[in-house]
Amino acid sequence: MKRGLTIILLSLITVVPATPQGARQKAGIRPQRVEASQSAPTLNQILDKYIHALGGEAALGKLTTCVMKGSIEIPASGVSGSFEIYSKAPNKQVQSSRLITSNGHEFENSRGFNGEVGWSLNATQNKLSELSGKELAAVKREAEFYREIKLKELYPRMTLKGKVRAGAREAYVIEATPVEGNPEKWYFDTGTGLLVRKTFVQEGSRVEQGKSQIYLEDYREVNGVKLPFTLRISSPEAKLIVKFNEIEHNVPIEDAKFNRPESAVDTASVATVDEYIQVEMRKRRIPGLALVVIKNGEIVKIEGYGFANLEHDTPVTPDTVFELASVTKQFTATAIMSLVEEGRIKLDDPIIKYLPRSPRKWVGITVRHLLTHTAGLADLDNGFASLPGKIDLTTAEMFKSAAEDPMSFSPGAKYQYSDVGYFLLGMIIEKASGQRYRDFLAERFFKPLGMTSTSVLDQWAVVKNRAAGYTILNGQLVNIRRVYQVELPSHFGIFSTVRDLVKWDNALATVKVVKESSLATMWTPVKLNNGGAYPYGFGWEIGVENGHKTISHGGYTGTEYTRFPDDKLTVIVLTNLGLHNGDEPVDSWGLTLGVARRYLSGGL
Repeated sequence: MKRGLTIILLSLITVVPATPQGARQKAGIRPQRVEASQSAPTLNQILDKYIHALGGEAALGKLTTCVMKGSIEIPASGVSGSFEIYSKAPNKQVQSSRLITSNGHEFENSRGFNGEVGWSLNATQNKLSELSGKELAAVKREAEFYREIKLKELYPRMTLKGKVRAGAREAYVIEATPVEGNPEKWYFDTGTGLLVRKTFVQEGSRVEQGKSQIYLEDYREVNGVKLPFTLRISSPEAKLIVKFNEIEHNVPIEDAKFNRPESAVDTASVATVDEYIQVEMRKRRIPGLALVVIKNGEIVKIEGYGFANLEHDTPVTPDTVFELASVTKQFTATAIMSLVEEGRIKLDDPIIKYLPRSPRKWVGITVRHLLTHTAGLADLDNGFASLPGKIDLTTAEMFKSAAEDPMSFSPGAKYQYSDVGYFLLGMIIEKASGQRYRDFLAERFFKPLGMTSTSVLDQWAVVKNRAAGYTILNGQLVNIRRVYQVELPSHFGIFSTVRDLVKWDNALATVKVVKESSLATMWTPVKLNNGGAYPYGFGWEIGVENGHKTISHGGYTGTEYTRFPDDKLTVIVLTNLGLHNGDEPVDSWGLTLGVARRYLSGGL
């Protein structure tokens, strides 16, 4: 589960233009400055040509509403969905998106301004926020229906920066600063006069550095006004593509469409954590859930809710054992770092040093690439492709299958979540330590920390207090049927309780398992070959929620572990409602943020 996707879309919503603008230069080519011509136009002439290229002020003034509907895609993550914008003169707008991941997880978001109030809704997490400050100012600017006609009013400080070349195209560059907010750069095609590119620092983005860019292309005329039917957004977090397939003007839109959706306030406003969890469990159909909240190293809330086993009505307690799924990855990453500290592994060593039977295509892959999902190995849905239907899997079989999987890209080029990489890390741990993965974790972590209810997957073992797993199929709760017996499950195979995870979290906080410098490395976003960054470290997602730094990871089985390091707060939610390939969407994630909101000063 990738909670970060939700935030990416909320950021995107702010930057899509309120009214259509233009075709773009070819993406991915760095603009280069060219010598200014003696006949270069003035700033006012560039803006006037832009309005004329759109269709003219008279044509723009005849429009009163605009409805834009289309698709949105995040190619690197295999995520796609729908995107809609409703705009109404003089200054009302609402934008909404619905994303579906490759494994069926849904994210729904909307953001709007009704002429007075700006709001943002994360429907997946039932989080409704009223916007303020620079975020509100940005939404108000984009909601201005006649925005292009009012650019000088909305951006009182403008400077003509000259002319640049991007590929075969040239563009005039204007730096524009709004009344409230960050400066932007606009690129106007010297031939057509159209706005072809915009760079900016996103207001309210979860990534705190780096500029975003929006390119506009596929021009078409609708009711006498030209609009871009394709938008390509490149941000520090991801690259997104929006393609509109339906655009209409002057259609009736009720004012209520733009109002803050009060129906979302139910769980956002409930007073207690217990009420919040119970409401969410009913809404999301979660059978059982265990929760722990740790503040300043002390347990401030630990509770079980619902049923660990529906057939026997067994209640969940803090000692119920859940399958952590991909929350396992932080343990694997920490095991690697403990061996790095001992000098048995080096992060930038090629993996063939530890796995000499690796195929030649893995030559450029390092240990660091595996830890950060940047190795170019097969993604979550396509890894171990030659082993469909097998439930008893040896390490040798999985390695052979992984070696047969095609590479997706060259190491370090981009991020792509891959279980294959964390399986190989398990092999490296075994090679460097001389122990089986399960024995190394037990002796290095579980036994010293007193994690007596924590173990590595063994489907033959009798595990006391183990929760049954469920999913949703044809609208009904059913057994999830995760019965794989995997010899080396270093990518998903740890079972634990919230009580044991308190011991683990405190060991991290007090640097008992690895050094502080190792944790800092693990909790730093990965740097890509192009100099950009992606918000994933070693087994953890790195983010910012309303100014609060987060270190988090979720698991396929309905688990989520979120740390707020600067606030010395940790929230762990373990559920027994998980995803199942090919079936209908399940939503067990985001609850750690809802709980944290009730413990953090200023909320989330």
